[in-house]
Amino acid sequence: MDSIRTILLRVSPLAIRLGLAFSLIGVALLIFALATAPGLSTTIPAAERARMLASYGLMLRVLVWGVALLAIGAAVEYGTEEATGYALALVGGVIYWGVPFAAPVLLPVKGPDFLSAMAHAALRIALACWIPGALVIAYDLSQRIAAAWSGRRKSRTVPVPHQKEAAEKIPGPALACWQTDYCRPYVRNLCPRFTERKACWRKKEGCFCEEKIILRAVEIREGSKGFYDQVRKGLLSSQGSPPTLTPAQKRERCRRCPIYAQHQQVKYKTFVPVAFAATFLVLWLNAGRIHQALDLSVASLERVAIKLSFAVSGTAATPGHTVLPAGLDAALQSGIIYWGFMIFLSIMLLTWLLRFVEWLVFKVQV
Repeated sequence: MDSIRTILLRVSPLAIRLGLAFSLIGVALLIFALATAPGLSTTIPAAERARMLASYGLMLRVLVWGVALLAIGAAVEYGTEEATGYALALVGGVIYWGVPFAAPVLLPVKGPDFLSAMAHAALRIALACWIPGALVIAYDLSQRIAAAWSGRRKSRTVPVPHQKEAAEKIPGPALACWQTDYCRPYVRNLCPRFTERKACWRKKEGCFCEEKIILRAVEIREGSKGFYDQVRKGLLSSQGSPPTLTPAQKRERCRRCPIYAQHQQVKYKTFVPVAFAATFLVLWLNAGRIHQALDLSVASLERVAIKLSFAVSGTAATPGHTVLPAGLDAALQSGIIYWGFMIFLSIMLLTWLLRFVEWLVFKVQV
């Protein structure tokens, strides 16, 4: 059971992303259908009406699949939250009972066939929200009943870690171990890493992982001569000789050390401006290619829009006629769409670069 839940939790973020993408595409297609719909006085031939109904059904199916994936992913990812199930149930109710009232405004073509397609899609969307929502609500109620039956109530408080003991910190970024918040003054002057001016992660040993460094410091601080030797003899007599760590084991020990983690945070802050500069440089060098790709995409969008358009074929196929929203060509010529697309690309590229830097610094720990 735990393995199934683990698999679902790994897949749920992908389901949420795909569901959100399909939902947005479905909504955009429906808005496009309304924008290109013929007027009330336009006579639509039977063949054209069948084509429009098929296109409308495809748009609704894209929206239904998107909402279903989004609801299932949200139920798995946020199923432990009380509000998740009730929110899904509320969304399903709004869709199911709200769509009939909004049908006169939402239908691109008036008629019982289009109204029936919308009603069936609204029912499927509502069920896609209600079923996962009901399962989440049932799970939450079962947990509450089990807790009340056993007399225990799960604590909802978040444990707050204690603040580490304040220490005199050497000014400057944590480029070395003695510049971090964890370096204690009474150990620093006796630490071989400080006297050698070599960070502990370079030598693979320091005051947080090598007992002789901290015990010698305690011995001198407390004035208890022979304290280190006594502790060492006690450990040897009770546990035997400590094992000798291999270089790989020492590296793994450094990866889990809070001193090295703080050093990696400084390294991440150093790489962030580099990611901003790299984003600007990539977009600046490829600005011409991006402009050409955008023009080709708009031309392809025009061809697809003609096929999905709710305009009558006689007008949609007329040379010079466009089914895209009015003003799009002027916006393309003025550069508004180009610069908006460049801003979007810069945000996406910067996000990917920052995630890559996080992976390198905190996961791979370069």
